[in-house]
Amino acid sequence: MENIDIFRESTVEYYNQNAAEFVNATVDADMGKIYEEFEKYIDIGASILDLGCGSGRDCKYFKAKGYHVVAVDASFAMCEETRKRVSVEVLHMRAEDLAYVEEFSAVWACASLLHVSKEYMQITLRKVVHALKVKGVFYGSWKYGEGYHFDKGKYFADYTEKEMRRLIKSLQNVELLKLWVTNDVREDMKDIRWLNVLVRKMDKPLLM
Repeated sequence: MENIDIFRESTVEYYNQNAAEFVNATVDADMGKIYEEFEKYIDIGASILDLGCGSGRDCKYFKAKGYHVVAVDASFAMCEETRKRVSVEVLHMRAEDLAYVEEFSAVWACASLLHVSKEYMQITLRKVVHALKVKGVFYGSWKYGEGYHFDKGKYFADYTEKEMRRLIKSLQNVELLKLWVTNDVREDMKDIRWLNVLVRKMDKPLLM
């Protein structure tokens, strides 16, 4: 892809300039069913990396449930919004720059890695897997579709089940737990479909 740095910077700049609007649109979204699926695979008190913390909605939920949460976002404004809502460690960092090694029991990336270009998605997911402890669980969600698109200056990498299965398989040392499609939980955006993924890190590559 050409000019990926420009696309990436324009996406981050959108969130920096429209933080309040984004928070209002997302902070009250009911993620209960997705939380329920995610929490089937982790224990209370486990360490969670909230990758792309946005408004702090999910951090707040996980902290209240007794998990140890570290939050990361590429947008400085989003980091500040999270700090307003919950007392957790918040780091201003891009997903592509993760450098953790077996640090977390789970990584939660709700509608955040969709801004990583397809060119860098595999290496970014490998960094996510490196951040997980053995048997750790990763949840991620992307807008359902093919290719990529732009909306208000934001870049989105879209995925179908087939493409995501191929991507997950390329990681080698993960087990695909669940892959499913949902509609947006916000009433005014019910027509938007999301591809949800749950994987678990294995202690060695699976035989294919």
